[in-house]
Amino acid sequence: MDDISTSCKGREGDYILSQFTNTGCRVPLNIVELVMEQLASAGSFRALRRCSLVCKDFATICQKQIFTEVVLSNGRGCQCCNRPFPALASFKKALDNKPYLGDCICALQYRHDFDWHSQLPPVLRRLRHVRSLCIWFCVWNRVVSWFEIRASFISSLLRFIRAAQITHLDLDSIYDLPAHVFALVPRLEVLKMRCITLNNDPPFFQENPLKLRALHLTHFNEQLVDTLIADRHGIVDLRALKHLDVDYMGNTPATMRVVRRLLQQSQVLDSLKLEGSLPYLDLQDTLTKHLPSKSLASLRSIELNIDLWKVEDDPYLNLTHELEKLSGRNVLENLAFSILVPMLSTCNTETSRWSELDRVLSRPSAFPRLRRVQVAVEVSYMWDHDRNKEMEGRLAVICNEAFPWLRESEQVAFDISFEISPID
Repeated sequence: MDDISTSCKGREGDYILSQFTNTGCRVPLNIVELVMEQLASAGSFRALRRCSLVCKDFATICQKQIFTEVVLSNGRGCQCCNRPFPALASFKKALDNKPYLGDCICALQYRHDFDWHSQLPPVLRRLRHVRSLCIWFCVWNRVVSWFEIRASFISSLLRFIRAAQITHLDLDSIYDLPAHVFALVPRLEVLKMRCITLNNDPPFFQENPLKLRALHLTHFNEQLVDTLIADRHGIVDLRALKHLDVDYMGNTPATMRVVRRLLQQSQVLDSLKLEGSLPYLDLQDTLTKHLPSKSLASLRSIELNIDLWKVEDDPYLNLTHELEKLSGRNVLENLAFSILVPMLSTCNTETSRWSELDRVLSRPSAFPRLRRVQVAVEVSYMWDHDRNKEMEGRLAVICNEAFPWLRESEQVAFDISFEISPID
């Protein structure tokens, strides 16, 4: 790049004039890199590819951004969802041609299909700066147990994790994961676990619990949480937790016990996202009794994904009762409700029941920082034209009449949508 000038050619107002030639560009390259970083963070990879055609300097910068995050699999694709994955052979060829790209990769999503190969691909050893790692184990039609995996694969995987200095870890579809694996990620800040069970035999004692900023759990059991936040020698410390996301745990009474225990551990919670249905997920007397006062004073966002099965089910999982108690002593900015009425179930369509949210939020000075409320309702039915028309009419009435204050509010941006999804 000795033939490239990194000085500005000139200025016109606040705009830097750039000159492009066949051998390079005369715009400051640090500015170009900032622009490309913004395109990458926005997911504008098509724009990055086009920019890479401008000149060779742009090509180098764009390639670094394009390869910041990669998704790989040792198989040909996911048999469960027919999702294609980039071929490891093509990825290896790219690294062979341009070895510096290996150092650009900060985030890796890797799906290992044991139906194809039982060894960890050697090319992954060339990724020395991975900070965000998603590992998904796959065997056709079932979840893999750690005890089934060959020792050589486990050894290679653990060496890779130890060397990578992971701060974001996403684990998917692994049973009997040894708890001691978390000793390899002392800098971990974000933990996501889906379809994971932990094996804590012999008991693993974490001398310095991981100080998490975000925790996302889905399709899990109570034993996993017991191991993570044990009273003594727990694996994680949730006092600095800002984002808690608890997705589907199953129709079990343990759901509320788990949610309450996780809430009690927090001190500076910023956002809370929950998914479930009554009676297994009932928020009445949950936030006010189980969320510490410091988290009550910091909580800005609540999102609920709700399944309504019965007419008597409250459409907001009784959150309105909690909001009423928090009136005037909260910093809530965002409320979002994604409500699903599954096929062959029903829901209450009384306007007064749905208007409870509007009534609670409309109280003067009750929610001074509230800026956005979203309500999205989807009803799934077998194809029945008359029934769909009837339900559509009821939902239209709710939409038009149940939220008068939110519709007129200049303080709050209110988004509401109702959808009938017939299933043939």
